[in-house]
Amino acid sequence: VKTPDVFDGTKTSYKDWKRSVRVFLYAPENKSKTVDEKIHIVYSYIKGPKVGKWSENFWEKYFDEANEEWSKTELPDMKKLWEKLDTHFEDEAAKPTVRAELENIKMEKFPTAQEFFYEFEILTARAGYDLTSEETLERLFKNSRREFVNRVADMRPKIVGYENWK
Repeated sequence: VKTPDVFDGTKTSYKDWKRSVRVFLYAPENKSKTVDEKIHIVYSYIKGPKVGKWSENFWEKYFDEANEEWSKTELPDMKKLWEKLDTHFEDEAAKPTVRAELENIKMEKFPTAQEFFYEFEILTARAGYDLTSEETLERLFKNSRREFVNRVADMRPKIVGYENWK
């Protein structure tokens, strides 16, 4: 498994960096590490002038130097760590653009339905929408080929939910 790149605070690269770090953490050699060790690994890949003050603040706030461990109250698990990182580094400014892309994605512009669904899922996640919501299904119907929607709508038993439509 490839060692992740260092995250320098550029919000547009955060999602890709986060994914590469998570892959790295789930590699066999890292999977059995403690939460403290995993937090240390993640923290070690956040460096640079854009994150210097954030990094210093994060260390002061969450690392218990007396016991040489991360705060069990504030960072009890990796989920909590990712929530804190997401809150600070996710590119909120990109969401309106991504949402506009999602509104305009059309199935007929893709060589296969599968490629359309991949892109639809990526944009849905980046826009912060729930893939299983009624709103998302309505968006899917609106952006799919009419003949596809009609064919699926005519199936019995009735197809319910995104995964079944896909």
